[in-house]
Amino acid sequence: MAHQVFISYASSDYQVVEKIYHALAAKNIRCWWDRRDIQPGDKWPKELASALEQAKVVILVFSAHTNQSEWVEREINHALNKKKTIIVFRVKDVPPLGVFDLLKSNYQWLDAFTPPLQDHIDKLAAAVQDHLKIPPVPPSRGLLANPFTESIAIQDPARFIGRAAELRRLLDLLQGGSVSLQGDLKIGKSSLLRHLARNWQGQVIGPLDCHSLQDRDDFYEQLAEALALDNHSWKTIRKALNKSNVLFLLDELDVAPGCGITYADLALFRSICEKNQGFKMVTVTRSPLKEAFPDTGRGSPAFNFLVPFTLGTFNEEEARQLLTHPWAPGAPLFDAETCEELLALTGRHPFQLQRAAYYRFESLADPGYDWQAGYRQEMEQMT
Repeated sequence: MAHQVFISYASSDYQVVEKIYHALAAKNIRCWWDRRDIQPGDKWPKELASALEQAKVVILVFSAHTNQSEWVEREINHALNKKKTIIVFRVKDVPPLGVFDLLKSNYQWLDAFTPPLQDHIDKLAAAVQDHLKIPPVPPSRGLLANPFTESIAIQDPARFIGRAAELRRLLDLLQGGSVSLQGDLKIGKSSLLRHLARNWQGQVIGPLDCHSLQDRDDFYEQLAEALALDNHSWKTIRKALNKSNVLFLLDELDVAPGCGITYADLALFRSICEKNQGFKMVTVTRSPLKEAFPDTGRGSPAFNFLVPFTLGTFNEEEARQLLTHPWAPGAPLFDAETCEELLALTGRHPFQLQRAAYYRFESLADPGYDWQAGYRQEMEQMT
């Protein structure tokens, strides 16, 4: 399914982008977002150029980090060359430099310095909707806000459902070493990783999302910063890790080879884990590590220090708990027949269940709304 909007942003601002993405989706606007649409093995420059070419509107999230982002500068230059509609959403009151300064006179700027941020995001979504001439979503007729809005990793502990058995197994495995958390697309791996971080008794680094990395240096710079080190040389990092009791969480490791992270880098962390039992890692991938980091055939595989743990779907109790939306107790509940329909449609897959429930909830306000078509459209866009 073709997208309509491209979001250009510095990686440090991804949480703002997540909110923008949800606001656009609520208005039936299809948005390309690198954290969701870049797949393992994809070539970043090619994918970015293709996504920009297709988009009708480019949103630039401008903050203090933007002036230093080479990737954002490239994206905006490309958008300017293609004469795209550009909307600048400025979340920090800092002066734009270079190519960003050129945008001031001819493109729409929305300043979002003052709280609440959501009000500015709603204004942005309305502006994009106007540019694309998309008809407004029917009013909710007095219903409370849709409680099923999550589509990225669950950040709010109140919205995290189930996974008690999986968390217990993870904690047990970590008593003996490090873990490779694997599972299908959108099965909830990143959400569980954040839940683990909240429940770990000790120091945690991360989760560091490999989607946010620009290159290999960026990876080691972020690790050195988390360790409060003066430089990011491996010698300095190794010295710190060899005497640290810390859990290092590494998300979306599938895409790391595209950023220059290699089998040899994985071997470096294996050596730390072998020497220091207080240092542990959890990596998250969609496929087994041997696919992302093929064995060189020299010595033991670099990934064999990570015990594989595959995450599956919700059990029935967890799936039904999600449908009762305990984080929004005042919102209307689905009847028993609707719950059975949603469970059968999604096979208790956490993300699919969340999104199916979102579209089904919309039909409570508008019985004529084709919620299944909305759900199918989003699922087609995800594959």
